[in-house]
Amino acid sequence: MSAHTATVRSSASVFSLTGLQNAFRAWRARQREIAQITRELESMNNRELAELGLCRSDIPAVARGEYAGV
Repeated sequence: MSAHTATVRSSASVFSLTGLQNAFRAWRARQREIAQITRELESMNNRELAELGLCRSDIPAVARGEYAGV
């Protein structure tokens, strides 16, 4: 019975570790996406941002997908 318990614990640990790795990879991919959007918006001049209805202080919220607009 103890051998079975050890196997179950081992499988649960691997599953949890895999889930953690997947969550980290997803988080990291999202961070890269946010950084890319930020770089693209920051490369625009103020007139270009204004044409989109944005100002520089809106860039972080837009990149995170939290921009509600006016």
